[in-house]
Amino acid sequence: MAKAGFCAYAFDFCGACDDSRSTGRTTDEMTPFTEVADLKLVISCLKQMEGIDPEKICLLGSSLGGLVSALTAEDASLGIAGLILFYPAFNIPDLIALMDQFGDFGNLGGGLGGGSWGDFGGMGMGYSEAFCNAMRGYDVYANIGTFAKNVLILHGSNDMIVKISYSEKAVETYPDATLVTIEGANHGFNADNLGSFGSMMGGSTDYDSIVIPEVINYLNSHLK
Repeated sequence: MAKAGFCAYAFDFCGACDDSRSTGRTTDEMTPFTEVADLKLVISCLKQMEGIDPEKICLLGSSLGGLVSALTAEDASLGIAGLILFYPAFNIPDLIALMDQFGDFGNLGGGLGGGSWGDFGGMGMGYSEAFCNAMRGYDVYANIGTFAKNVLILHGSNDMIVKISYSEKAVETYPDATLVTIEGANHGFNADNLGSFGSMMGGSTDYDSIVIPEVINYLNSHLK
């Protein structure tokens, strides 16, 4: 992003993982809505930084970060200029409902009703009871779609965790959205995203040569 002339700001959400460098809450307290609050604070700080045009801030989030970015962009007072989502986890309420239905589901979780959502496939995606309670029965699509500027969604055709149909529905929900399908990609656009899990069922190799030009083209078209 920097080489293309854009400032990229990356950060850890409070309580997002056990080794987060951000403080303020634990992983047992984190929910998508606490992350929305965190992101709004980050945006507020960015707008005051030297060299930042407060009218041209774009959000880019992947998976859970995509859900959080989408929910945050709905706040019109923030004046977000663009929204880029990588395989956004709009399916989390459905996954929680599935876990509720089947209870203790081996490695997929320890029964959402009685504590944390275990470790999804050994990937470190454990969600707390607070997280699950916050998203249980939540209608994502009823809470997105008022963001009027163009939305770019990139999603792998072989995504095992968030089916591309969730992004297809999102494109229908937004007034101006484009879905780019990354053929063959899993939940992540290069092999480092998911480690050994990424190689399963035609998983991710390295799609940066496809993804990054799409992102740069979007930024050039909507922020410059």
